Amino acid sequence: MAKSPKGIEVVPKVSREASRVLTGDALRFVAELHRAAVADRARITSLRAAHQALFDKGALPDFRPETSAIRDGEWKAAALPRDLLDQRAGIVAAPSRKELLAALNSGAKICLADFADFTSPSWNNLIDGQVNLMDRWTSAMEHIDPSTKKRVSLSQRLATLMVRPRGLDQDEPRLKVDGKPVAAALFDAGLYLFHNAKVALAKASGPYLCLPRITSQTEARAWNDILVHAESLLGLPAGSIRVTVTIDDLCAAFEMDEIAYELRNHIAGLSAGGMNYAFSSIRNLGAQKTRIAADDGSHGTALAGLLIRTAHRRGMIAMAAMARSDVKPAAEDAVRQGFDGQWTAHPDQVAGALKIFNDDMPTPNQTYVTRDDAVSRQKDLLLHHEGVKAEAVFRGNIRVALIGIEGWISGRGTVLVDGIMEDRASIEFRRAQLWQWLRHGVTLDSGVKLKPTVFEACLAEALKQEKSADGHFKEAAALLKSLCLAKEFVADFTPLAMRKLI
Repeated sequence: MAKSPKGIEVVPKVSREASRVLTGDALRFVAELHRAAVADRARITSLRAAHQALFDKGALPDFRPETSAIRDGEWKAAALPRDLLDQRAGIVAAPSRKELLAALNSGAKICLADFADFTSPSWNNLIDGQVNLMDRWTSAMEHIDPSTKKRVSLSQRLATLMVRPRGLDQDEPRLKVDGKPVAAALFDAGLYLFHNAKVALAKASGPYLCLPRITSQTEARAWNDILVHAESLLGLPAGSIRVTVTIDDLCAAFEMDEIAYELRNHIAGLSAGGMNYAFSSIRNLGAQKTRIAADDGSHGTALAGLLIRTAHRRGMIAMAAMARSDVKPAAEDAVRQGFDGQWTAHPDQVAGALKIFNDDMPTPNQTYVTRDDAVSRQKDLLLHHEGVKAEAVFRGNIRVALIGIEGWISGRGTVLVDGIMEDRASIEFRRAQLWQWLRHGVTLDSGVKLKPTVFEACLAEALKQEKSADGHFKEAAALLKSLCLAKEFVADFTPLAMRKLI
């Protein structure tokens, strides 16, 4: 790559592969998005801090009376593109070459290339992911297994590609504009849109994104401004960038209509947030002693019903949260509730999800399911599981968080632990629950009262079990300890993890 354009600094040395992605024009495009979003990002940071201060004093999120007209109105989102009408089986994958190929060829209707939860943000991973996305659209994508020498290339029937960038609240410190890090979301989404939006539209699809970490109407409005600006800069038809919004924040559950309204010319669906949503409940309300969750963070059916009702009322698709292990019960529950599709975590799960939806949903989707029975009361959305705090859960959280963080700082976005896929969302929830239980001195079912020395002893045992393995477990243990014993909750572990990335 030639010298970076004025005001733009790429910190790492740019390799040959990176130069294909980080062209001068591509960098200028990302910089334009960054500069246009600076004020909005500052406003978002300020609003989040103000809300958190209220929550720490005992306040609870609720529906906003001043936006009732939006919730009660009969407006619709833009009509769905043809290739987003049927999403009965979706698969989430890292944008690595092997995993992306397997996901695209899996038989799923939708492939979500995930920079947010499935990709450890090493520089090589991010650049490699962008190269692979470019190769998908030029049909030049293939992978040769180094052990079997088997060649895998794109099949004739591919899943529709969607890309999930990291959050607008996160920084990408290795690309700076005017001396400041760009938003990680604008790095991921901006590069993908610049290189692929026009070719995707030319191939009867489109530039589709899945937006994470939106907490409010204000943030949705900021994203809509970014999408409109991107379309203008690239000369795309208005509304051609389509997005699914992941409801992965407790506050967002109370503003689904408002979020969809701000994005109504771009939004195609809502997706349940799963572990990220459970994590956000602790991130927002963890300082409140009456809000201690006892189990794995599942939140019952209130959120699912309201999400389906909101999406279908506005003409959008509703996707169930990702199944991390056995897809059959998850898909059966999803189709019964009225979801239009089920996210899966592995190609082996796709056929099972497809069969269940094929059997029970003969139409491309079931947006005709209105879910008028769904409740929209504050108390229902704030229900959390109380009861026994099990020592087995405490120790299991330590073990999985340790293994997950080690994988993250070693450059692997996901790890398989006891047959269950663990990603960034799982790590975040587990370390958050550890912090909350320790913060409030929970007494476990074994009679042990939690305190730092108990945690440190259990962490040492978990570390000892992994000592024979190659890797970076000591660094992971140190990071996990700092997160769990912090006086104030650390809202996002990834900036700390990025400092230790191998």
